[in-house]
Amino acid sequence: MFFKSLHWPAANGGTSMGRINPEYKHAGLTVRPASAVAGLIIAAVVCCAGCREIAFDDHQPTAYELELVDIDNRLATLEQDDRDAAVGRSGLKRASLGYTRASLTGDFEDYRAAETALVECQTTPGCPSPDWYFLSASLNFSLHRLDRAEADLVRFETFGDSDRAVPLAADIAFQRGDYQAAETAYTALGDDRPRWDNLARLAWFRFVTGEPELADSLYVQAQALLSVKEMRHFAWLELQRGVIDLAYGRHRMALDHYLRAEQAYSGYWLVREHIAEVLALLGRRDEAKALYRKLITQTRNPEFVSALAVIYEQDRSLEAADLYRQADARFADNLALYPEAAGGHLIKSLLARQQPAPGLLEHALRNHSLRPNAEAKLLLAESCLKLGDRDQARQWLRRVLASPWRTPKMQQLAVELQLAEGGAGDY
Repeated sequence: MFFKSLHWPAANGGTSMGRINPEYKHAGLTVRPASAVAGLIIAAVVCCAGCREIAFDDHQPTAYELELVDIDNRLATLEQDDRDAAVGRSGLKRASLGYTRASLTGDFEDYRAAETALVECQTTPGCPSPDWYFLSASLNFSLHRLDRAEADLVRFETFGDSDRAVPLAADIAFQRGDYQAAETAYTALGDDRPRWDNLARLAWFRFVTGEPELADSLYVQAQALLSVKEMRHFAWLELQRGVIDLAYGRHRMALDHYLRAEQAYSGYWLVREHIAEVLALLGRRDEAKALYRKLITQTRNPEFVSALAVIYEQDRSLEAADLYRQADARFADNLALYPEAAGGHLIKSLLARQQPAPGLLEHALRNHSLRPNAEAKLLLAESCLKLGDRDQARQWLRRVLASPWRTPKMQQLAVELQLAEGGAGDY
């Protein structure tokens, strides 16, 4: 599957080096870029794509777990400081850390905690401040509440800090389907401010518009801008390289990228869910099922329950039906919290099932009303075809074709439509 949304990991002040240097100075020490240890990471991946079994050494805390512990300790310290003070002064810091945690876990409950902290500090001295509006815009964007994110950005820019707003404004344009504005902004950011996250934005755009080789090279350039202290970002970029390979059917190459990402930043559910997905595609179903079960235990994500059900659906329909019921219950909880953010994930779950599910078209239409981009149109076309409405599927696909969106998924849907129509149709 494609990465969940155009949402960049909380960067903690990502390094901007201007040009790619073999090393740079930090606090009087020589800090080598993450790319300098990439060869070591590749060599350390002893579980290659063709090995008999992939096993993770989780006897010691993983990098992901250690980062969560660090965030939680910092949050606890801030909460204690506020209890000791006559007036709480760390509300925005707590909201920011909470948002970092939510971005890392993807857990809707964490997003709710971050949003609660953000709302609570709105009336404290010094708020709403520029940082408050920017954090609110980022949170709303992550939750696919584009109108609210845009309104926050407008208020943020009234403080005169328009440069910080440009990348997020470009992301909003992308999600709205304004690809010309997004491309213009991403290209300018890549040229003028070649930070790792800006290059990644441009890479993603090149990928979904049919230039996978250029996208991969941009991800490599972005990795070269990172230091060894930023291995989570390195892993995320390596993951995106695997996403490209997976989209083009290069499953073993995708798995190699995912395993390198795991070596760079161990224990990250986002990496491991992609490993599980490609294992299933490679026919290694038992390994995929075991990994999905671990992910279900680790997270509250209904997508993993649904993905496990898809595997069981091939030969154990009763177990699959029970898993789908569990997934639907969790999706319902997420929809109750953040319907804008949960809708797209539910649609993909419903599309993956053998039988058409109730509510599929309604969810797809609502998702498109919130984010009228090519991906949402493609989901609508898939939904219509799943429900047997080839005429509507054809119309939605043609709307995608009118945009610069050119992914293998789009091409696959065009082929499916042609086959359904007996080879007729020109897409």
